[in-house]
Amino acid sequence: MSPAVTAKLVEVLDSSFLRALAEPSRLEILKVLLERGPSDVGTVAAYVPQERSVVSRHLKVLLDAQIVTSARRGRHRVLAVDGQAILVRFERILALASDGVRRVLNGGQPKKMIFIAARGGQEPTS
Repeated sequence: MSPAVTAKLVEVLDSSFLRALAEPSRLEILKVLLERGPSDVGTVAAYVPQERSVVSRHLKVLLDAQIVTSARRGRHRVLAVDGQAILVRFERILALASDGVRRVLNGGQPKKMIFIAARGGQEPTS
């Protein structure tokens, strides 16, 4: 893998997005939000073993990593999982990883060249 691709993968692995998902307590909070829907901090705290202040800190990390969104409803801040943003982030990670793997397997050649090599050097007929 090229040094540039390796550096980019290391950057992705060290991102706030993946660090936020690496904490089991935050995953439990995400599960609550997925199962119960948009909720305020007090509601989320009622379903996990952490104190409200700890849940609030975890939600801040998830918010900063753009995993959840926040909206004011009166005096409450309601948080919800941002499924679309999560999918986009995972798609970018997978695209980057697959591009790096493809380059390693193909020695840096375009994807078409892998197919031609797999067919014994014959170009596909259309």
